[in-house]
Amino acid sequence: MNPAAQGLAWLFDPRGTVTARVYLRTGAMLVALKYVVDATLVWTISHQLWQPSGYLAPLSGVRAAALAGAPDWLLVVMGVWAAPFLMMGVSLSVRRLRDAGRAWWWALLFVVPYAGYLLMAALCLLPTRPAAGQFVVQPPVEEPSGRDALVAVGLAFLITIVSVATHAFVMRSYSAGLFLGTPFSLGAVTAYFYNWKRLHSLRNTFWVVFLGIAGGSLALLAIALEGVICIVMAAPLALAIAWSGALVGREMARRASEDVIRVSGVLVLATFAPGLGGPPPPLHEVVSVIEVNAPPDVVWQRVVAFGELTEPPELIFRLGVAYPVRATISGTGAGAVRRCEFSTGAFVEPITVWDAPRRLAFDVVEQPRPLYELSPYDSLRAPHLAGVLVSKRGEFRLVELPGGRTRLEGSTWYTLAMGPLPYWRPIADAIIHRIHLRVLRHVRGLAEADGRSVS
Repeated sequence: MNPAAQGLAWLFDPRGTVTARVYLRTGAMLVALKYVVDATLVWTISHQLWQPSGYLAPLSGVRAAALAGAPDWLLVVMGVWAAPFLMMGVSLSVRRLRDAGRAWWWALLFVVPYAGYLLMAALCLLPTRPAAGQFVVQPPVEEPSGRDALVAVGLAFLITIVSVATHAFVMRSYSAGLFLGTPFSLGAVTAYFYNWKRLHSLRNTFWVVFLGIAGGSLALLAIALEGVICIVMAAPLALAIAWSGALVGREMARRASEDVIRVSGVLVLATFAPGLGGPPPPLHEVVSVIEVNAPPDVVWQRVVAFGELTEPPELIFRLGVAYPVRATISGTGAGAVRRCEFSTGAFVEPITVWDAPRRLAFDVVEQPRPLYELSPYDSLRAPHLAGVLVSKRGEFRLVELPGGRTRLEGSTWYTLAMGPLPYWRPIADAIIHRIHLRVLRHVRGLAEADGRSVS
């Protein structure tokens, strides 16, 4: 049947074959469509020109740098918009490989940075030829196998520990390879070995992959590589990617593929793919605003330094995320040193702008770890607790409002060396915003009390 007559579903169907000409023509149309929508979104929202070079390293900092200053939801929208194109690209590549008489598992390269572009170029050139042999398709069975599941979960343990340890201690990078490649490989390997000897239902396969993720997480806790909070934050992304990998792994088993070693090589490449260089993490600003029923000169005194925060910490802080407890200052004017004490230690902040009562700006030259990890071990020091989320500078701005009120704004500029940024940056922004509000509400309470006492 003509592809155009089959509708959109044809693009997602991995069955059958496509010729090099159809692959090239369809791929070019999809690339053009994606670029037009991406460029329109970026220009409309952030008034920046989205260059095609932004696609060269989609898992590194290149894309984030190009979108510096764009709202967080734009990154999320672009990520969601990219997902169906990824699925269509894999589907088309599988069919083109089948048409060229090549093993289908080469399509896994489509999701590997840089390698995916080489694969697409090759598939546009390879001629059509008959496949060397036919796959043996196994019928599914519904009865779960405890022994198969145990072997699969054990492999998930191993993959998780080796990958996290390698990224943390050897590569020293919490890149997208860890948060995308590792769950995908875990899901694929777990599903393959669960269905290797006899094919199980997709539902049971997903449950075994879930147990693999849970088991790997418990293993990280047991050997003091990670704490509860970070595992919980990464879990939604890890589960979604792992279940995608499970579809690939189960399909490998269903077709009784003989290419397990080579497929494993591709999975390892995806698992341990680093951030592929790229520019330093972009500087990002988080702004929080509150109105105070007191004039700026009264609010200023409480912004510069404040006593113990009496508001009970929110749940996220009680779980271990660092939160402010007091602030002190040594000296006045530019050059004075402010210390903002957090639950995990002190931020040391030399004052760079002292414009009373309008603006107080400072650099951050020292900062404590961002959280206490919930863990069986009191002395857990996960590698990502240092150098991943780094505060660079901060600022308070006081704007006089009618009626003796003040608009109080707080800003923090930070870098985040953890990928994928579209997933982790909104989480970091939300945490920093809660920290801001804790300070701003405290300042408001003190300043309004001071204003009432003066009046």
